[in-house]
Amino acid sequence: MLPLTSPCFALCAFLFFFSPTVSAENPYRFFTWNVSYGNIYPLGVRQQGILINGQFPGPDIHCVTNDNLIINVFNSLDEPFLISWNGIQQRRNSYEDGVYGTTCPIPPGKNFTYILQVKDQIGSFYYFPSLAFHKAAGGFGGIRILSRPRIPVPFPDPDGDYTVLIGDWYKSNHTTLKAHLDRGKKLPFPNGILINGRGNDTSFSVEQGKTYRLRISNVGLEHSLNFRIQGHKMKLVEVEGTHTLQTTYSSLDVHVGQSYSVLVTADQPAQDYYIVVSTRFTYRVLSTTGILHYSNSAGPVKGPPPGGPTIQIDWSLNQARSIRTNLTASGPRPNPQGSYHYGLINTTKTIILASSAGQVNRKQRYAVNSVSFNPADTPLKLADFFKIGGVFRVGSISDRPTGGGIYLDTSVMGADYRAFVEIVFQNNENIVQSWHIDGYSFFVVGMDGGQWTQSSRNQYNLRDAIARCTIQVYPFSWTAIYVALDNVGMWNVRSEFWARQYLGQQFYLRVYTPSTSLRDEFPIPKNALLCGRASGISIVRLPGPPVDPSSGRKHDFHPVHVYGIEVIQRSRMRNRKRGYQTCQEEVAADLEATVLSSAAQQAISPNDELHVLNDAVPQMPSYVTKDLLSIGVCIPCIIRLSGIERHHYSFSLSVPIVGSDKEAIDDDIDRNICCLCLGILQFSYIDDKGILQFSYIDDKGNFVKCKGVDDLAVSISEMVKKEGHQIDSFSLEVSIPSIILENEKLVWLYLKRKYGSEHWFQGKPPPISLSAKDALKICITKPLETLLDCKSSSSGLRIRLTYSHPKASNSNDSSNKRHQDGCKMRKIAGNDETLDISKFGANSVADNCFNPSQEVELSKCFEFPQEKINEPCHLALICYRTSIYLIGRYIKYSRNVSQTRWVIGDERMGEASVEEILGNNILPLCRGDSYKFHAAGREDLDVRMLGSGRPFLVEIQNARLLPSEMIINEIESKINGSKNKLIGVRNLKVVGSEGWAFVQEGEAEKQKQYAALVWTSRPLEDDDLLSISSLKDLKILQRTPIRVLHRRSPLEREKIIHWMRIEKVAESSQYYLLHLCTQAGTYIKEFVHGDLGRTHPSIGSILSCRAEILQLDVTDIKMDGHLAE
Repeated sequence: MLPLTSPCFALCAFLFFFSPTVSAENPYRFFTWNVSYGNIYPLGVRQQGILINGQFPGPDIHCVTNDNLIINVFNSLDEPFLISWNGIQQRRNSYEDGVYGTTCPIPPGKNFTYILQVKDQIGSFYYFPSLAFHKAAGGFGGIRILSRPRIPVPFPDPDGDYTVLIGDWYKSNHTTLKAHLDRGKKLPFPNGILINGRGNDTSFSVEQGKTYRLRISNVGLEHSLNFRIQGHKMKLVEVEGTHTLQTTYSSLDVHVGQSYSVLVTADQPAQDYYIVVSTRFTYRVLSTTGILHYSNSAGPVKGPPPGGPTIQIDWSLNQARSIRTNLTASGPRPNPQGSYHYGLINTTKTIILASSAGQVNRKQRYAVNSVSFNPADTPLKLADFFKIGGVFRVGSISDRPTGGGIYLDTSVMGADYRAFVEIVFQNNENIVQSWHIDGYSFFVVGMDGGQWTQSSRNQYNLRDAIARCTIQVYPFSWTAIYVALDNVGMWNVRSEFWARQYLGQQFYLRVYTPSTSLRDEFPIPKNALLCGRASGISIVRLPGPPVDPSSGRKHDFHPVHVYGIEVIQRSRMRNRKRGYQTCQEEVAADLEATVLSSAAQQAISPNDELHVLNDAVPQMPSYVTKDLLSIGVCIPCIIRLSGIERHHYSFSLSVPIVGSDKEAIDDDIDRNICCLCLGILQFSYIDDKGILQFSYIDDKGNFVKCKGVDDLAVSISEMVKKEGHQIDSFSLEVSIPSIILENEKLVWLYLKRKYGSEHWFQGKPPPISLSAKDALKICITKPLETLLDCKSSSSGLRIRLTYSHPKASNSNDSSNKRHQDGCKMRKIAGNDETLDISKFGANSVADNCFNPSQEVELSKCFEFPQEKINEPCHLALICYRTSIYLIGRYIKYSRNVSQTRWVIGDERMGEASVEEILGNNILPLCRGDSYKFHAAGREDLDVRMLGSGRPFLVEIQNARLLPSEMIINEIESKINGSKNKLIGVRNLKVVGSEGWAFVQEGEAEKQKQYAALVWTSRPLEDDDLLSISSLKDLKILQRTPIRVLHRRSPLEREKIIHWMRIEKVAESSQYYLLHLCTQAGTYIKEFVHGDLGRTHPSIGSILSCRAEILQLDVTDIKMDGHLAE
């Protein structure tokens, strides 16, 4: 019995008094787990494993629908720990999801109590450790949710129920594997497969004539597995919470993260039978066996273990398509928008997710839509709830593939609550992938090979598609799902290949509603762990209604009320503002003279500057200038508002501002960061080290720079020189927050509303003819040209200045959703109205699309002046060169060299690759970051490339040195002079981006010549030789060869054999040398032997004998353009 002072008793008492939903059908099940390290021997060697209550795997969770699970987890590890619940939807409660994006880890030596409600879910699931690479050490176990008695199940109760956890496994400790990944390396091939934590001889006892339920979950790290039982059939009845059509299978593909329930009847003669689990779609096949033991067994297992299915993808694809929902079954199932007829609901959005692999900073990374997830310092759900800025940005990942290179970001995709979306997983890689979405069950409406298009919807299953939470995507294929976003929260979308997930192939889906109703989302748990930037926040439950936070009272602590919870948070903004002002005063005290702009320090006299200002300022009286200064507009932006010409702008920044009546500016104007340019034209910014660099205006109205245009130019030039680029010219790129354009519109309307009746504002309004971006370029270009000793032009060397501002991010976050026509609707602070900003033009404040009604609407909706800006933009500086391209032809002399690097598991195929030999010789001499290799076609590893060679292109990314003719000759000499002479290179030259077009054109239009050593089952007569040589432009039909069918679509292709010539090999009667010229893409090996009739006609069918190819050489490739011989 629990003592009255125990945490569990207190929790029970709290739930009893405060939870009105508790009833006889909502019982509580309590679990206490101790997580520790211990020695395990799953593959016969000692390893450090993660144990739960001393068990590996961990204990099963058995529960019933609507149960509340109270799981108190004690972390006895020496590092933080988290558990996630694969497939448990956590309705309205992503705080308990147990992944780092939603939940703080349990610190070492501490405990945390998960409070889960399984609601109306039924079926088979599992839990696992989600942090770091703990999953490779164990800590996983099964979850079994049974239906309540009143809900019938579409099959009789089984006589027994077994959890079967299968997965690939390494002999290395998880810390070693993690360190391997942290170094940017791929994992080797695993060492074995486990069944319930054992490498062999796992046994399941059955009684003859009885039926048993096996709940099979693939809890492994990477590989799809096939499950089969010797001499027995399996009837599939449930998949991840959905009752299925009861289809019988002899073997079942279970992909990573997936769970299946099958019924197995012990209807065979009484003996032991093999249970076999083996890897799928791998070069090396791993397998392990268990035993199905009949209690009255007459003897041990007999015969060999049953073999697996064909390696063809089609077999697995057809099996996946055959798994469908049992529409006649009672019980829980996804019920989007009040209707089970999901096929009749219009989708509101299509999301396409494409996976990719590559390197970032020379380390292996994986990505979704080019974004590789970079974990933040604070769980995203906590940052979202507490409104902690700078942790993540909604929209940091696109909902369509971008096609660009991989980059790091804390990727969060926004989505609307109650939307019904179509998600397409596009796999452009040669592996089977597995994807999981936390918080949801979705309908798998379609899957097929190739690229998804809108016409792919024609083959969707809109009637009885299976609903599940983890789905596979086959190589170079797509899978489409429908999902009703009816679960508010922050939800992890991830690859179930754990190395890929760890190295970035995941993101978070933020399903959002502005409502704060408990019907939509529960409040943050009172016992929630807080970490990162949320660690300084305390949570206190309030009696009574929340106080309005907009009351305007100033406190050192600011209350934020959500769901009756008051969050007491210390204000840091005041301290940041006070620190900034103090810094200004200290710098001002040190400066006794005005620092002029770089242009003013040159040959521009004070009279010239005054003349320029007198041209501009008469259009704007001094009281207007003073007004603009008082509301936070800087002098450079006032000059832009005045309509000054571009060529005058560069020497106007240091001039005191006076009006047409020469009235001086008052001394009491509060100077701050410009509300228009956000400090960009004041040269105030926060650099990449977080250090504030700024300028200010002195008490005489002069623009004083402590870190101004010259200092910015010096910083840029030092960065460029540090990168070590060869500089002959440069191109300057500037990116500024879009909110600056909106601010310009507001300022112009503010002036028109206030001064529109005055004579100086009559007629055509003064436009902002010079954008903030162009003004900055004008100021910075000349100093940069001087420092870098070169001119600015459309150069391949790019210098990029990227400004960002928290105000711009907050503005985006508070914006309403976009209309279907793409117009942005911005919500006005303090106003419930929305306004279509896009109607007011995109080029200038005063463009012609303004009409009186729009001006009135905008003036009413927007308050101006806005709140003062206390923090300048963040400035990121980068310098890079656009890719340079080298083309040429390579000759391959070895039959043990692949074209590109080829590694299967941890085993390398071939002694080298053309790609690595070329790239590793070119890259160091160009001093680039990385290279990409492309060729016009390819040959197999055991095929030589002779003659004039195969055209190729090497793309060098961010080359610091442009290769001269001397460097090109050095590269050729180094490769051709190699001792092992694996390959040669010729005709190497530098070209522009048009080299791409020539390579791509060559892939489609080239002709190829071959020489093949052929054996025939009978000696050939002279007539046979003549018949072969007489064939011209022979059309053949080739189905996808068996040897590549696992990675290529099963298609039939028509190819042309242009000519052939065959000759005898001396001193042999059945060996011949076949010369032929073919259309690109012809499978020569299959053309010789026929590929079991899949290629017709073939050499064998033409000669009416068996023909085999022993060796093959490519002797020439015909092309046009730069790549022609």
